[in-house]
Amino acid sequence: AKWSVMGLLPILGEMSSWLEAIVDSAALTLVAAPLIYFWAVRPLDTELARQNQALQSLADSLRDSELMSRTVVESAPDAIITIDEQGTIESFNGAAERTFGYASAQVVGQSVEMLIPPESRELHDAGRRRYLATGLSEFIGRATGREVTGLRPDLTTIALEMHVGEMRVNGTRK
Repeated sequence: AKWSVMGLLPILGEMSSWLEAIVDSAALTLVAAPLIYFWAVRPLDTELARQNQALQSLADSLRDSELMSRTVVESAPDAIITIDEQGTIESFNGAAERTFGYASAQVVGQSVEMLIPPESRELHDAGRRRYLATGLSEFIGRATGREVTGLRPDLTTIALEMHVGEMRVNGTRK
């Protein structure tokens, strides 16, 4: 049996309305797709690109600000130690390393009480608990420091002048 285009004509004739619908749909798609792109998609792409660029700029500024803050703290001539509400050491700058004789990696994550002589620990802990319960402190934000004693790893003590400040990060006191 030979196939010929002529044999298909009667079948195509019956399907002509169906074929016209397919051709019309294809033509509509070819015409509408570029219009949809230029009127709807392209403006969204442009806006997303603008917002992405603004977000990247913000991230760059935040990174630069954090680097500057870290540099200031790390190069400060005074010991700077940050702790959380539970008294866990979160940061320990270079001057603190030189003052106390511990490397930062040895103290971060540990209780600040490791830097306080045993005879002063209960007083420190009671003051911290009282402050957390009442919000009242005789030391936080004072213009003048308080003389305290620190403890080195070899168990020798050192006289220190302590200044205490508070900051909140995501609602948590530091």
